[in-house]
Amino acid sequence: MHHMVSAADSETAKKNIRKKQLHGYELQSNMFAIACTNMILRDDGNSNIWCQDFMKQNEAQVQLKGATVGMMNG
Repeated sequence: MHHMVSAADSETAKKNIRKKQLHGYELQSNMFAIACTNMILRDDGNSNIWCQDFMKQNEAQVQLKGATVGMMNG
Protein backbone atom coordinates (compact mmCIF):
# COMPACT_ATOMS: atom_id res chain seq x y z
CA MET A 1 0.00 0.00 0.00
CA HIS A 2 2.76 2.43 0.88
CA HIS A 3 4.38 1.89 -2.54
CA MET A 4 1.07 2.60 -4.28
CA VAL A 5 0.39 5.71 -2.19
CA SER A 6 3.88 7.13 -2.77
CA ALA A 7 3.38 6.78 -6.54
CA ALA A 8 -0.05 8.47 -6.47
CA ASP A 9 -0.19 11.96 -7.94
CA SER A 10 -3.00 13.49 -5.87
CA GLU A 11 -4.63 13.30 -2.45
CA THR A 12 -7.78 11.98 -4.09
CA ALA A 13 -5.83 9.10 -5.64
CA LYS A 14 -4.20 8.35 -2.28
CA LYS A 15 -7.59 8.24 -0.53
CA ASN A 16 -8.94 5.97 -3.25
CA ILE A 17 -6.03 3.55 -2.74
CA ARG A 18 -6.55 3.45 1.02
CA LYS A 19 -10.32 3.02 0.87
CA LYS A 20 -11.04 1.01 -2.28
CA GLN A 21 -8.05 -0.59 -3.96
CA LEU A 22 -6.75 -3.08 -1.42
CA HIS A 23 -8.74 -6.14 -0.37
CA GLY A 24 -7.79 -9.10 1.73
CA TYR A 25 -9.00 -12.39 3.13
CA GLU A 26 -7.63 -14.07 6.24
CA LEU A 27 -8.69 -17.53 7.28
CA GLN A 28 -7.30 -17.49 10.83
CA SER A 29 -9.32 -15.31 13.20
CA ASN A 30 -6.30 -14.35 15.33
CA MET A 31 -4.35 -13.16 12.28
CA PHE A 32 -7.43 -11.32 11.03
CA ALA A 33 -7.63 -9.45 14.34
CA ILE A 34 -3.94 -8.54 14.15
CA ALA A 35 -4.29 -7.32 10.55
CA CYS A 36 -7.28 -5.13 11.44
CA THR A 37 -5.52 -3.73 14.50
CA ASN A 38 -2.45 -2.95 12.39
CA MET A 39 -4.60 -1.09 9.85
CA ILE A 40 -6.25 0.96 12.60
CA LEU A 41 -2.96 1.86 14.28
CA ARG A 42 -1.33 2.87 10.99
CA ASP A 43 -4.40 4.72 9.70
CA ASP A 44 -4.27 2.56 6.59
CA GLY A 45 -7.73 3.41 5.41
CA ASN A 46 -10.86 1.38 5.14
CA SER A 47 -10.81 -2.20 6.36
CA ASN A 48 -11.42 -4.20 3.18
CA ILE A 49 -10.36 -7.40 4.88
CA TRP A 50 -12.60 -10.36 5.64
CA CYS A 51 -12.15 -13.30 7.99
CA GLN A 52 -13.02 -15.91 5.38
CA ASP A 53 -11.43 -18.60 3.24
CA PHE A 54 -10.48 -16.96 -0.05
CA MET A 55 -10.53 -20.29 -1.87
CA LYS A 56 -14.24 -20.67 -1.08
CA GLN A 57 -15.24 -17.28 -2.48
CA ASN A 58 -17.41 -16.86 -5.55
CA GLU A 59 -14.91 -15.71 -8.17
CA ALA A 60 -17.46 -13.52 -9.95
CA GLN A 61 -18.07 -11.59 -6.70
CA VAL A 62 -14.33 -11.17 -6.14
CA GLN A 63 -13.87 -9.90 -9.70
CA LEU A 64 -16.53 -7.24 -9.12
CA LYS A 65 -14.11 -5.59 -6.71
CA GLY A 66 -11.90 -4.79 -9.72
CA ALA A 67 -8.77 -6.63 -8.62
CA THR A 68 -5.93 -6.68 -11.13
CA VAL A 69 -3.25 -8.29 -8.96
CA GLY A 70 -3.50 -11.10 -6.46
CA MET A 71 -1.03 -12.39 -3.88
CA MET A 72 -1.21 -15.44 -1.68
CA ASN A 73 1.01 -17.05 0.89
CA GLY A 74 0.94 -20.64 1.87
